Order: sequence, then structure tokens, then C-alpha cells
Amino acid sequence: MKLFFAIEMPEEVNYKLRETLIELKKADLSASISKYHQLHLTLVFLGEKTQEEVEKIVEEARAVKMGKFPLSIESAGFFPSEEYVRVFWAGAIDENGELKLLHSKLCKALGVAPEKEFMGHVTLARIKARRNLNKLIEIKKKIENGGFGEFEVEEFVLMKSEIGTNGTEYSKVESFKLS
Repeated sequence: MKLFFAIEMPEEVNYKLRETLIELKKADLSASISKYHQLHLTLVFLGEKTQEEVEKIVEEARAVKMGKFPLSIESAGFFPSEEYVRVFWAGAIDENGELKLLHSKLCKALGVAPEKEFMGHVTLARIKARRNLNKLIEIKKKIENGGFGEFEVEEFVLMKSEIGTNGTEYSKVESFKLS
């Protein structure tokens, strides 16, 4: 099973992002648009793991100790760049660096290298081809300085990703409370 650690966002934030997802669908892009009920902020992608490895991963993640912290979703952008768009995202603003600290602590506990340029984001679409890219750039400009909401991060979750008849589905394996 494919695993990753993530932060789930409150319904109010997802609801505000929903309008952007609707616009993306209307733009007739060659893209995979994220599903509203599956929006999340990825902390660490682990890839394919066995059930035995899952037990160890859960144990290691329980060792991560950190307090709750505020986070806001209020920017937009492209990976890797506007010239070569592969991912369209909404960005997390982490003024005190707690999100990066959580990413770092989690990577250390799991024995994986942290991303050098970790940037918290919510993937809104994965772009397959350049069709109607001008519409995507217009959507980005419209929302890039907008606010989707602020919330307190109280936990992170281990998620599994499975390909089903309706595309990729995510489900929660375990939750880890922040104190």
C-alpha cells in the first residue's frame, strides 16, 4: 500500500477551496483535479509499504512530540514553475515555522531525508498537458492572494492511497495528536 503523512483541513477551508476546484473543472484542462473530500496537506510521502512496515512507521510517528500550531491556506502557485506546470496548488502560510518543524521531526523519526525546500501545500490539480493553460493561469491570478482560511493543526495522520474504480482514494490509517 502507498502511504503518506498529511494534515487534514477543517471543512470550512475545504469548502472555500471547493470553488477553485469547480472552476478548474469548468476550464477544460488536461488535468487530474483533486476531489473535494480528499483535500489534504502532505507532510511526508513514504511510497509503497508492507503491513509489517506500517506497524513500525506508526510506532516511529508516535515518538514525534510537538504542540498544536496555527496554519493558514492563502496562496497559490505551480510546481515546478509557471513555464512548466505539473502541479497547481494552494499554499500553506506557516509564519512561525511549525509546519516545517513537524515535517523535519517526522522525517527524523522515520529515518528519511527531509525535503530541502519543503513547502506546505494542498494539491488542487495535476496537469497532464498544456491545453487551456491560459485559463489555469487566470485562475491562479484570481486566487493567489486570497484567503482560504486559518485553523489550528491539532493532529497529523497516516494515510493510504489506493487506486479504485473511481480513481485514487485516500483513507486514514492512524491519527497522531499534537499536544
